[in-house]
Amino acid sequence: MKCVCPICNEKYENVVNACQQCGFFDKYGINRIFINSEDAEIWNNTVVEPYRMKRQFDRMGSVYGKQSKQIYDIRMELKEALLWREQAEKRIDKLEKIIAELTAPPKQPEAPLPPLFEKTPKVGDIVEFGRFDWRVLMLVKGNRALLISNQILEKRAYHGDFEATTRAERSITWEKSALRQYLNGRFLEGFDKKERSRIVATRNVTAGSEDTNDYVFLLSLEEARTTIKGNPDRSADYEGKPSTWWLRSPGRDQNRAIMVYGDGHIYVRGTNVKDNDGGVRPVLWINL
Repeated sequence: MKCVCPICNEKYENVVNACQQCGFFDKYGINRIFINSEDAEIWNNTVVEPYRMKRQFDRMGSVYGKQSKQIYDIRMELKEALLWREQAEKRIDKLEKIIAELTAPPKQPEAPLPPLFEKTPKVGDIVEFGRFDWRVLMLVKGNRALLISNQILEKRAYHGDFEATTRAERSITWEKSALRQYLNGRFLEGFDKKERSRIVATRNVTAGSEDTNDYVFLLSLEEARTTIKGNPDRSADYEGKPSTWWLRSPGRDQNRAIMVYGDGHIYVRGTNVKDNDGGVRPVLWINL
């Protein structure tokens, strides 16, 4: 691969060789190859352009050349001053934040939340929280519980409001799904202020999606298998009849999401995200 002098664009077999046209490599000992455009732009502004201008000034050697050299020196000094000002402004902002933190009145400690239930529930128990009944899937240290709605609360598409024209547009992830937006928006707002203070934000890892922070979510394929063991326990009713319900994991394609059938069997190939017959069983962590 031939190397190119950034001053005169002469090509050389080896970057160590000095540029015979302008002497740039020889004078500055350059032997680097730019890896990205940002790096190259910085190097061009700070080294290449000033050197190019200086050579022009030296060649002119006239009164006008001296005047241009003076302009060049002033521009370089101005650029340096602007850099110092930018650094000083950042420092000022940082110091002002520190002062604000030091002078802020101390926060009053929040009163501990009273117990949510008379007795700490056990895994598998059905508890009432908000307007719904929930099944306890997990307990952590006896003060935090993972809940899933005991039954299917409603039928809703995983991501129904979209018109896909390209393969990329058909790629629907949990992060961008309409169902996630709904659960962490309108559905979450259905709890009163005290109830919402109990719900804990959870960082979820989902195949094919960026990690998300959710207050309300759906089980993933792995979570459905580990927290609800056996098809009979995964079976859920909608309006008194066994029905399908969504998991948040993708199916065989990114325009499908995995579903649990009415008998509790997990359909890993998945169903089209526009299917509005999929049931919704919200999941959330709460402080007991």
